[in-house]
Amino acid sequence: MSAASGDRKRGSGLNRRHFLRRVATGSAAAGSLLGGAGVAQAADGNDTASALRAAADTDLIYIANERPDGALGRCQAEVWFAPSGGELVVVTDASSWRVKMAQRQGATARIWIGDVGRWQRADGAWRDLPSIRAGVRLDDDPAFAAAALDQFGRKYPASWLLWGPRFRKGLADGSRKLLRFAPLA
Repeated sequence: MSAASGDRKRGSGLNRRHFLRRVATGSAAAGSLLGGAGVAQAADGNDTASALRAAADTDLIYIANERPDGALGRCQAEVWFAPSGGELVVVTDASSWRVKMAQRQGATARIWIGDVGRWQRADGAWRDLPSIRAGVRLDDDPAFAAAALDQFGRKYPASWLLWGPRFRKGLADGSRKLLRFAPLA
């Protein structure tokens, strides 16, 4: 469940996607997403550097967990993200499947980069977007979280006025977790 759907479920009635569409954000990603990362060619033919560059032009990524046998899990989600030194950072509800995935040793995910709308209504269209395979881990370092949240604020400037305090509070009280997705070759 994305952060926004978790808040909506709790009755706030707010939805990030609708909020973003109503407010002109001009949210091009600040700076390079590569952070010195080299170009890697993924096993499925995707160019990791090109996929990460595509992230500069989108507000969303789509994530699916990879099972140990390589098959994709049935859970997917479209979420906000922030670039950080060649990784993609996500803040999510502490009880989400993404957190459970990250708690497994050697967890990996498939990430598609772009925006085709809500994954439930997109009829798999995200699978045509540039993608990367990534290792995932939880990070509870307050200094890293502060830097990542600042990056979220630069990426989503108007929306961050509303969502920034919620993300900060959630990370502080443990109701949200920060995940780092590092591209794999």
